[in-house]
Amino acid sequence: ADIYVGLEGGIEHDDENNVWCMAWMAIYAKNELCLYFHDQSTTATTREEIVDGWTWSFSKTACFRLSPKVVEAMKTKGMELGHANDCVFGKTNSKQAGGAVGIVTGGLIDRSSYYVHALILGMAPWIRPDAYGLILIMQK
Repeated sequence: ADIYVGLEGGIEHDDENNVWCMAWMAIYAKNELCLYFHDQSTTATTREEIVDGWTWSFSKTACFRLSPKVVEAMKTKGMELGHANDCVFGKTNSKQAGGAVGIVTGGLIDRSSYYVHALILGMAPWIRPDAYGLILIMQK
């Protein structure tokens, strides 16, 4: 494979007792992947111009504050986020459907679309290899 992508959703606590929902994206890919994104903004046009090897990239989704009712169910009943959402919002297996983001946005954003921006941002080194040092500076 030329690219590996992993994602993991989770929660973060802040100093004001808010609990935030978010997900991390990790991408590991061959540097030559930038050739697939070649356009006018990229100066690399051949494999010889690309720094040999692989690169890691990380990005994060937007985050949103979880409902205090959901947080309470997680704390008092020891529930995982998906089960707490189901309990509070009267859903069944919501984490396999729209997820927490789908519930709080009324379906305007679902789990799949929630990850799209993070994936695109995580691909930035291959989309703009000139900005991330994946292409060699050619001496003229």
